[in-house]
Amino acid sequence: MGVSSLSGVLLKRLPELVAIIDRLIRKTPLSPYQASVLETDSGKKRLFVWCERLIRTLDQGAVGFFDYQRQIGIERASRGYQMDGATQFYSAFLQAVWEICRKEKNGHAQVDWIWNDSELEQLHQTCLQGLNVFSNIYLGERESLLDESLSYLDNLHQYTHDIISRQSLDEISSLLASNVSGLFKVQGCSLLIQHDKVSESFNHPRPKIPKDILKLLKSVTKTGNPVFYNGVMEATQCREDENPVKMQVCLPIRARASCYGAFALYSREGGFEFAAKQLGILNQMLYITAVAIENCVMIQEIKQNRKELHALTGKIMTLQEEERKRVATDIHDTIAQTLTGVGYQMQYCKGLVRDDQHELQNNIEGALRLVDKAISQSRELIANLRPGLIDTVGLVPALHQLLDQFTEETEILIERVIPDNVDIMPESSICLYRVLQSALSNIFRHAGVKKARVTVTAKGKFVQLTVSDRGKGFDPFVGWSSFKNPDKFGLLGMKERVETAGGMFRLKAARNKGCLIQVKIPANKSIEH
Repeated sequence: MGVSSLSGVLLKRLPELVAIIDRLIRKTPLSPYQASVLETDSGKKRLFVWCERLIRTLDQGAVGFFDYQRQIGIERASRGYQMDGATQFYSAFLQAVWEICRKEKNGHAQVDWIWNDSELEQLHQTCLQGLNVFSNIYLGERESLLDESLSYLDNLHQYTHDIISRQSLDEISSLLASNVSGLFKVQGCSLLIQHDKVSESFNHPRPKIPKDILKLLKSVTKTGNPVFYNGVMEATQCREDENPVKMQVCLPIRARASCYGAFALYSREGGFEFAAKQLGILNQMLYITAVAIENCVMIQEIKQNRKELHALTGKIMTLQEEERKRVATDIHDTIAQTLTGVGYQMQYCKGLVRDDQHELQNNIEGALRLVDKAISQSRELIANLRPGLIDTVGLVPALHQLLDQFTEETEILIERVIPDNVDIMPESSICLYRVLQSALSNIFRHAGVKKARVTVTAKGKFVQLTVSDRGKGFDPFVGWSSFKNPDKFGLLGMKERVETAGGMFRLKAARNKGCLIQVKIPANKSIEH
């Protein structure tokens, strides 16, 4: 009968060989790498391939197997697996070969079967050399990765140092784009910053963002989910087992649970390499960038608030002087003149005391009428300075009177939802009343509508006032509180008044879509409906 070669026997019984290796290695706790091989479908397939290539070295030589060992060493090092347990696969393979050889010999006791010690020795030597090749390439790759990591940390430290000193969003965007484009060798990169009242975009190297990239940036900013497109522009993942070549990558810019926009890389021709390692690096850079953007926005807001406060202070002083002048004029034109008239009549009455009692009585009655007029004028002036109804019958009647008077004077209908009673601190009542006054004035002067809506509700420990219309509106991103526009001081004054009273002011507006003002003021008592 013919002689069976050792490679032929082992290839024929390859599944059994792999099962024995699996059993032998599981006698001790599995390392993470061993678990990835023995407990995943891809790992089991690779173990079959490794055993098959090792067996074929008996007929084809070991050069191809050693190349495969180098590939395994590089991959294992790049995935961060330790080297522990590497020798077990080689020793388990040799033990499995011995078991199969003994079974084969016992099964062919009456057959002319040759036990070829030289082939077993060859396999043993190949395993030793393969382990040596694997160890050298693994250690070299780990050293290279360590150098790369140190270089990455150096670059990250330098990037952090550089970006912290940037004081504008343009400078931050430019630094991020130049660093990333050089690091990942991409054709271009785009940045969209969108947070609260800030909305800015940046593209490198050209000034204009491509339409498809801008659409992608807006989508990722809205959803907060990263997007990866492969070489045929299909959505993909960013894992080690995925094709690392990408055409477009777009990631959200996040820090402390806040999203500040999105950043995109793209390459129209050939794509660029972007796998899990590159994703980790870019995420670190984007986190640092998000913190820098957050700081920049805060600094800009502080500067803007200082300018607005300075302008508002000046405006308030001017308004105070104008109000004093108006009050003085009103007093002069009303009460002062009326009292002067009373004085003249009283002087005239002195001459009539003895001469004409009937004329005296008529003049005294006229003087009393002038006194009544002076009292009415003084009450009207006082009411203009502070609504008397707030102190006497409360906030709700004062609001209704204000709305009725506004409708009578402007013919603008006000749909109102106001509870029957609101128990609230006096200073908060005045704040709500003045805010409503200013809001109604804005509606009359700017909204161009025939009706609006006013709502007062309870929100926890707050009383909430909402004033809305569907008029001309405006663009809040242009700067509703801009101190350069005198018409905007009403809004800024409302905001300062509300915040001074410990409340919260919210504005929502858009061109041709109306305006909504919402105010929350602390209340000392609950609202009764």
